[in-house]
Amino acid sequence: MGLITRLLVVMLLAIGLWKGCVEGGKGKKRNKLQALIDEITDCDKECGGVMPPLLKLRQTSHPRAICNDGSRASYYYHDARSKQWVVFVQPGWLCYDPITCFVRNNMNKMLTTSWLIPNNKTGHGVLRTDPTNRLFWKYNMVDINYCSSDLFLGNTSGRSEVGVYFRGKEILFSVLQDLISYHRMQPHHTIHFVGSSAGGIGILVNMQEILQFLHDWGFGNMQTRVILDDAWFTEEFANDFPCFEESPPMPCITNDTLTQAFQVWNVNVQSACGESYEKNASWNCIFGTNALRGLNNVPLFVIQNQYDNYQLIMSKLLPFPSTETSDGILKRMDAILEIGKKVRTEISSLDPDTSGFFSMGCLNHHTLKGDYVNFPVQVQSQTLTATLNCWLQNEHAVRSVDQVLNGNMNNPGLDAGRGGKSSQGGSCSFRVGDECKYPQCNPNCMSLSGSVAMIEDERITVWTPEAFLNFSPKVATELGIFSTDRPNMERLSLLARKQHSTD
Repeated sequence: MGLITRLLVVMLLAIGLWKGCVEGGKGKKRNKLQALIDEITDCDKECGGVMPPLLKLRQTSHPRAICNDGSRASYYYHDARSKQWVVFVQPGWLCYDPITCFVRNNMNKMLTTSWLIPNNKTGHGVLRTDPTNRLFWKYNMVDINYCSSDLFLGNTSGRSEVGVYFRGKEILFSVLQDLISYHRMQPHHTIHFVGSSAGGIGILVNMQEILQFLHDWGFGNMQTRVILDDAWFTEEFANDFPCFEESPPMPCITNDTLTQAFQVWNVNVQSACGESYEKNASWNCIFGTNALRGLNNVPLFVIQNQYDNYQLIMSKLLPFPSTETSDGILKRMDAILEIGKKVRTEISSLDPDTSGFFSMGCLNHHTLKGDYVNFPVQVQSQTLTATLNCWLQNEHAVRSVDQVLNGNMNNPGLDAGRGGKSSQGGSCSFRVGDECKYPQCNPNCMSLSGSVAMIEDERITVWTPEAFLNFSPKVATELGIFSTDRPNMERLSLLARKQHSTD
């Protein structure tokens, strides 16, 4: 259908809709006409359109679902008339006290309000609504805006002592309720929760409550899957390292600051993990293995850089202080290597039938927000798209809400948990990870020249190219990196403010 013809049809339908309203036929007639208008204006490439359909802004219906500044929280929605759903929970770090929240608001107000959000937007990555999003483009799509600064965990009764609202949990559950009440989500559908960074932590910590919520709404038979994008944080904190004086404008995370954050946010973790800790220590549930306690059979796919920027900054290991000694550098590097080892161990220990992973020996953060189909890093000669697609084809890697809640592992499917058949009929693996032992050891890791630390979409300079550390053979030997790896050594991403000599 040509563009002019489509516009004429929409105009005629709009006239019919107006006449129907004037004549008092507001009920079914208006709804049918509106649905037809939506179908034409949302027409994708299969209908002959030129531009992919836009995601449309919706406000949450629950009055308690509000942003830091009190504005009504919002989400983007695209109706593909599908039984499959992608619910994307956005990234965005956090704040917990007057200083960190002030910096956050002034750095990017979009992280604290819904007033400035456009009415429509083009989806990217897993939310793209055309065939370039190879795996998900025909799914219904939901993009939950992150404006609560609390990892989608907060639930303050009013303004917190910081002066802002922390209602991330209310936002998350309000959107789920809206999908059921207003967007035709049905119990026989399949839902893919996709969380990036802070959004992924929010999904993990709230997972048991999300499943219980769906069960209570009569969605116990709904098939569920979870995809995490650089949201698997390990409990390996480098607490003996001080917060560096050249700290970027993000919180220096310690046990005390996490305790403070959970108190200010009024977090109540209602899960097996939450029951394992006193309330003031429930922040331990942000770590992957802890969050999944009691939910080991949840269908989960983990995309994770083993040397995630945020994990290393949160652990106070990057960037190196300008005053760091040679011994201090070696100590930091040893801690960084230990974090990579622990991430590999934890992810590979996930249930081999229901879980998959794509684990890169890189220093990076975020994958699914961009063009994941053409993501350049391969692991064990396999692309991210092929690995994720293999997991999606695995019949074990989908379970109903009630099966997960009840721990029912009796699901018909493949006999082998670590591999299956691709959609093209060949064999594939849905659990692939780099086994090399240091950052940037995968030769396909994205270049870090001109590196900056990222607070999501905001560029905050933390280190510079000339700050690369010049590793001598002596240092390499102490780190267990052999001289035959010298070309890859030069790609190491451990950065310092100035050159240090260790000879």
